Amino acid sequence: MGMAATQARYLALSARKTNTEYEGQQLNQQRLNLSNQSADLFNQMLTMSVPTCPDSTDYTTLQYSWSDGINNSVVSDFYRLGTPQEDYNYVVTSYHYEDVYTGSAKKLNDPQVQALKTNHFTNKPDTEYQILNVDYKQESKTGAGDDTYTFTMLRNGVESTKTFRRVDATSDPDQVDALDAIYSRTTQTASGARANFTKAGAIPKTWDGGTSSWVDNAGGAAATTNQWAFAQDVKVKVPNPDFDDTKAEDAADNPRFIEKTVAAGTAFSEVDLDNNPALKNLITQSYGANFDINDTYYATKLDDGNYVFISGNEMDKTANAQGDVATATVRSGDTNVYYTDGTSYLSAKEISNLVLNPDNPADVKDKLFLHSAENNPTYSNYTSVGNCNLTEILPDDWTDADQKNMKTELEQVLKDMKANDPQAYANLSKCFDPDTGEYLGGIYKFQMNGTTYYTTTDDLSKACEGADKNNIAENGIDGQFKLKYYNASYIKTKVEEVKNALCETDGTGRFKSIKFEDDSVVYTLNCEAITDEDAYNNAMNQYRYKQEQYDNEVARINAKTEIIQAEDRQLQLRLEQLNTEQSALQTEMEACQKVVSKNVESSFKTFGG
Repeated sequence: MGMAATQARYLALSARKTNTEYEGQQLNQQRLNLSNQSADLFNQMLTMSVPTCPDSTDYTTLQYSWSDGINNSVVSDFYRLGTPQEDYNYVVTSYHYEDVYTGSAKKLNDPQVQALKTNHFTNKPDTEYQILNVDYKQESKTGAGDDTYTFTMLRNGVESTKTFRRVDATSDPDQVDALDAIYSRTTQTASGARANFTKAGAIPKTWDGGTSSWVDNAGGAAATTNQWAFAQDVKVKVPNPDFDDTKAEDAADNPRFIEKTVAAGTAFSEVDLDNNPALKNLITQSYGANFDINDTYYATKLDDGNYVFISGNEMDKTANAQGDVATATVRSGDTNVYYTDGTSYLSAKEISNLVLNPDNPADVKDKLFLHSAENNPTYSNYTSVGNCNLTEILPDDWTDADQKNMKTELEQVLKDMKANDPQAYANLSKCFDPDTGEYLGGIYKFQMNGTTYYTTTDDLSKACEGADKNNIAENGIDGQFKLKYYNASYIKTKVEEVKNALCETDGTGRFKSIKFEDDSVVYTLNCEAITDEDAYNNAMNQYRYKQEQYDNEVARINAKTEIIQAEDRQLQLRLEQLNTEQSALQTEMEACQKVVSKNVESSFKTFGG
């Protein structure tokens, strides 16, 4: 090998040796990091504490107990008096369990209370919208009544869409009552009004204000039909023939309905529904879902051609012949068609007045006024809770000697509700005279699973409100609020007492007898070791949990340590390879150095000769 080649080889070997030395330094640094990780894991293990299994003796105490022949009592705590007295030397806390007659209140989910609902709708102020567009969908076929109007509207900068469908007054009595409130379609006679019923063939009666009595019509002909007549003028609402259809909302000077007077003594004659289809249709539309084919309806025609009606069933319920009428509804005939989105209402005439150009739905008036009514219904005639029949407790039942247990139970419920449930107490106390305590009525009872329970009118009414407020119960019972109901029963109750006592000990320091300050009997104490099994089991569960955590942590540390050791062995093997390689490089570099030295020496000899 020439000198130049030898020198080049030497430089290459030197570079390789430098690289192996650098790689070795990197490997040593990695091994140092692994060593630090291993030390950290070891330190973690040193800080861990091995869980200790609980000892049952730590949960075992001496318990003193005695029996007075009725209750078994247990001493839960005691301490010695600072200055013992002659009759007692300890203050002892003890307890026993006894059956305590306790009143309670519960809530029944989905009670399905059956009751008579009476609507009380009040008209709400109109809501004004800006109309952006009206989309009309025609009936699927003539008379189907499934046409709709979809309004795109703007209110307070918020755009919304409402779809109005035709009101089916024959299927939803709530909608009928809502329309009555919005459009003032009915009139209720004042309480205390008098009404006279005349059978066909009899001389009709007229109210004589001077004698305050009904008298035969002077020279009157016999009635051809059954008739009702009121003893005073009745104001009724009838459609306004001069109503301006070009206005989108009712104005003070443009009412949709106007007030008319039915003079005292005016005969309401029975309508033959079978042979007078026109009047039957008008009555059906007017009463809607409240129309009863089995009812008898009476009508009178006003001087303007409008008809007004009364229900025979309603009159029979509220008035005897020639008697006072509590309330009776006089309905006017209304042939208008109405639409609703479920909350608000519009008449067909109002909608037609909104669209200025039928061929262009976008050509509409700027404003739309939606009508609505608020309902605050009342409930009565409660008959059942689910499948359980309700029975109202009458004042006579309260004083009945055979109902002594019921009276005792309700008195206990009242007592405990006063302390624990103010609302329940308020509902129950309404059923009693606040001054005399006399029972007034309003409490119901029902049997459920063989047990008698009680509830109140207010609780039943509150439950029924849910079906109305949730707006999901077409049958009036689904979606009701929970029903609060009551009963009293014997409940095992812990009774705790703290008394002064005289305690005597035996030779081992344990108590052997006890005598209380308010009892002349000296009781022999039973002493036994009692283990708190619940506390001990809880401690064992904690121990098992901590032991499992400890084992998992040790396993985790061992697994990571094994990985670190495996990586370290690989690095060590690589270092040994580098050491071998470095030794070989060193040997070869020394050989090259000898060759270079020999070549230099040979060159000097050649040129020196």
